[in-house]
Amino acid sequence: MKAKFFTFMTSAVIALFAVSCDKEKPEMPDPELSLQENIEVPAEGGLFSITYSIKNGDGSSTVEASSESYEWIHTFDCSVPEKNFFYCR
Repeated sequence: MKAKFFTFMTSAVIALFAVSCDKEKPEMPDPELSLQENIEVPAEGGLFSITYSIKNGDGSSTVEASSESYEWIHTFDCSVPEKNFFYCR
């Protein structure tokens, strides 16, 4: 009886370790941001946009824009996927 119990417990422990081991996840490459065009801003300023794409994104990758160093570029709108809007003055 003890031998059967020991065999059962040993098999259960081995099965538990075999199932619970973390499988190595494949390494994903880092996301890359590509701008689709260059922008020339005239002296009078206005509303502008820039188009971008994210390569190797996981579907939840997003882009945020800001300008703390320059006051002439402001009011960023990043709500449209793959396009950012901003004002220049």
